[in-house]
Amino acid sequence: MNRTFADFQALSDIQQLEMMLHALKSESNPSNVFGDDVSETKNVKRKLFRYAHPDTRAGADDDPVAEAVFKELNRLWKAAQVQIDAGTYGTNYHGTMPVDNTTPAGDIVQFHLHGQLWSVGEMLFSDEIATTYRMTSDQGSTGFLRVVEDPANNDLLEHEAIVLQKINSSVGFAEMHDPDLYTGMDLVFPTLVGSIMQNGTHMSNLYTIKDVAPQVYPLAQVAATYDQKIPLKHIGWMWNRIVSAITWLHDRGIIHAALTPDNLIIDPVTHSVHIVNLSHASIAQDRVRSMAAEWTAIYPEEILTKALPQNESDTYMAAMSLIWAFCGLSLDQMAQIAALSPKSDGSERFAQITELPAPMARYMRWCTISASTSRPFRYEQMYDGWMSMIREELGWPKGEFVVMDYSPVAQVQWSWWW
Repeated sequence: MNRTFADFQALSDIQQLEMMLHALKSESNPSNVFGDDVSETKNVKRKLFRYAHPDTRAGADDDPVAEAVFKELNRLWKAAQVQIDAGTYGTNYHGTMPVDNTTPAGDIVQFHLHGQLWSVGEMLFSDEIATTYRMTSDQGSTGFLRVVEDPANNDLLEHEAIVLQKINSSVGFAEMHDPDLYTGMDLVFPTLVGSIMQNGTHMSNLYTIKDVAPQVYPLAQVAATYDQKIPLKHIGWMWNRIVSAITWLHDRGIIHAALTPDNLIIDPVTHSVHIVNLSHASIAQDRVRSMAAEWTAIYPEEILTKALPQNESDTYMAAMSLIWAFCGLSLDQMAQIAALSPKSDGSERFAQITELPAPMARYMRWCTISASTSRPFRYEQMYDGWMSMIREELGWPKGEFVVMDYSPVAQVQWSWWW
């Protein structure tokens, strides 16, 4: 975009306002709108907001356009605030996609970013927004490229890039401040390498995950292999990894808000659970931008009704994802379970789940109570009770290996340790 207020202060008619809207919609770097001088961003923001605010145009023909301009300005201002807080404001994180490195169909084959030539490898998995590919560079680096399927969702990948910048610049990302509680969390979340705009239309994020294994799989894929009845021995370490990871996020003011089985990536060898797709994440207590239609049965009421998500929303979705993966229930059955909780105790909810021992069913009921403030949301709250159940119901982990006939990798060795 590369414009500041001086370019727009003379705009007054509908055609010029529409030009402003078009320019803002295609912009993802807030410094191109508010200027590179951090000390002046608030002054520029006030002038632009005053110009486009719908209240200043009551009854005017251009009122709907002004509302759309105001919405885009607000989106970019939020992005500016996150970058200012992270110390990355003014950095354009988009790379350039050379035309001669695309196929006739427009699919990415190679591109240069930050001095490396990246090549696209195999397609790994897809979610409701994007498809993820394995990447390698000419300097030996490995990574993942998440390519938006529909350009209408570019803003979701832009938001993900902002969230990842916040995570990557957070205290304790590279070196955890509390190793007893958060050991290994730097292996869980992606590190943003950069973003590109494919042919000016399709947003893509390139990221790495430290020490990720060659073969990782979405929980949804693993569960499908076992007809959604993953051996119960593995619920212990999965839950531990997920809860410790979301606690780390919550401590930094981030709510994932989309912990579906597609977004929990399982490493069966190292017992890591990588958390991906932060396109829906809530920062600065903003509302969730969109939901995965396929997984509405596991969303909590506060997100379904477009209320503000809470830390406890992540607890709910994590628990529902594991119930779905381990207990053999269809999404219709999951929706029926969610509907059985008009009261905060939700005592009926798990009567039909015979795969979980009664203490575990009660524990999961606690995590999925309708009233969000009654759910636990911190690792410390959940660990002792959870581990007591693991010891009592499944036996203390002894380090033996459990052979899993898991396609596409037959007989993956999943060790039983926490």
